[in-house]
Amino acid sequence: MTKSGQNIMIAGIFMLLALFIFIDSLNFPEATSKGMPGASAFPQMIAGVMFLISLILLIQSMVKKQKEKSDFLKDLDFTKTLLFIVSLTLYISLLNPIGFLISSFVFITFLMVLMQGWSKKILYKSSAISLAIVFFVYFAFAEFFKIALPIGILGF
Repeated sequence: MTKSGQNIMIAGIFMLLALFIFIDSLNFPEATSKGMPGASAFPQMIAGVMFLISLILLIQSMVKKQKEKSDFLKDLDFTKTLLFIVSLTLYISLLNPIGFLISSFVFITFLMVLMQGWSKKILYKSSAISLAIVFFVYFAFAEFFKIALPIGILGF
């Protein structure tokens, strides 16, 4: 798959994710005092920015794709796309029962190995990078911002 084909697929996925976040945040409570944003303000802003950035990426990639004269569906790897969708669904459904640390580590490692191909070297490298990402996100949100992340069955 060409780089612009990958960008089109990723932009579409993130646009759908942004729409899901925005629609889901409509159920959040409204502001308690006049002039103060409610609980839905931040997720809606993030979803809006994410949608706009994804739309820009989509437009740029489609323009570049036209120049490449390549067929998107011909270059699309349906197996990887299906595995991504299944793994994302599993990740979302197992996030609360298993917890953020374990499920995020497994999910990120799996995606990195899926995109790069299988080898022990790639597995070790992906695991190390995933571990760093998960702990960075955990400490940023749980310790710095004091936002609770799903704990799961192991208690961390």
